[in-house]
Amino acid sequence: MKKWLSRMKNDVVKFDQRHEEDVLTKEGFGIVVEELQGQFQKALNSALDSIKLDVQTQLDHFMAELIALHDEMKDVKRDWALCK
Repeated sequence: MKKWLSRMKNDVVKFDQRHEEDVLTKEGFGIVVEELQGQFQKALNSALDSIKLDVQTQLDHFMAELIALHDEMKDVKRDWALCK
């Protein structure tokens, strides 16, 4: 009977330790997930910042071309007016 009780006590202690490890693992998993989400968010923001910069650069070039075309149209209209 004492051996049986001792074995049961050991089994309960082992079960309790495993249960605590499982709880810690779940909490640890939650922490890891949060860290990964943070890292993913930083990477995504960085990629989006890069894309935003590229788009802004292209818009600036496009606007410069439009302004140049507008100036050329003014010159053409002025020259046309002189030809009349």
